[in-house]
Amino acid sequence: MNLWWILAPWLWQAAIGVRAEYQPQYCDHPFHRESAKAYCEATGLDGREWLARFVAWSIEEADRFGLDPRLILAVAANESLLGHDQLEICRMTIAARRLERAPSSYPRGHRQEICWHRDSGERVCRKLIPLAVVDGDLLVNPCAFGEIGTMQIRQHEIPAGEVVPWTGEVIPELDPNDPATREARLRIASDPHVNIWLGTRALAGVREYCCCPGRDRCSASCWGDYRQWLGAYNTGHCSGETSDRYERKVTARWNAAAEYRLP
Repeated sequence: MNLWWILAPWLWQAAIGVRAEYQPQYCDHPFHRESAKAYCEATGLDGREWLARFVAWSIEEADRFGLDPRLILAVAANESLLGHDQLEICRMTIAARRLERAPSSYPRGHRQEICWHRDSGERVCRKLIPLAVVDGDLLVNPCAFGEIGTMQIRQHEIPAGEVVPWTGEVIPELDPNDPATREARLRIASDPHVNIWLGTRALAGVREYCCCPGRDRCSASCWGDYRQWLGAYNTGHCSGETSDRYERKVTARWNAAAEYRLP
């Protein structure tokens, strides 16, 4: 038995430590292993089915790619606070009274600079995608590059031609002239288990990219120390100030998970 299945209750407890709110779900999604489904169902009795599923899938995908499931937990917590709903993660409402322009004046569906004022009076400007006007306020998509799901996968990071291991579905190539291909890729990547698989696959990819520069020999010290390559998951660079800052943020999540204990 995978050692992590023995430690799964601890990992689930750690997940609670980095997420304050829970999204009740059921363990009805296809699992790669029966042991994962059994664990999800058993832990789900506590009313935290989403975290149970996340832990189960994290252990599966960590095992598939030779990673530590605690790293997946920490990255997901940093990327999306372990939220599983794409609409929940990539939606934000800005009150009309804070905006510098009327909510209805922003063209829908196009990324643009939107400015508003916080309670402190601070002026904030960000490039966002207006989605709709709801109850007079502006609903926007704050995800910088249209990131998808728990692991915040970008459209260009969804690998065309790859086969989802447990369904056999082939991920189509993105055709700019065929909106159906974009919708199909979005649908596949939005599946919570597939999203974790894609994120873990990407983590394994940046580890190889940073630790095996010649592709014929890998640095053992780099391979075993995620701090030397994790930043590339977010920045595309193995080192540098931005990369190091991302690594520190994820490590803080890791530490919060490691130190949490149920009251």
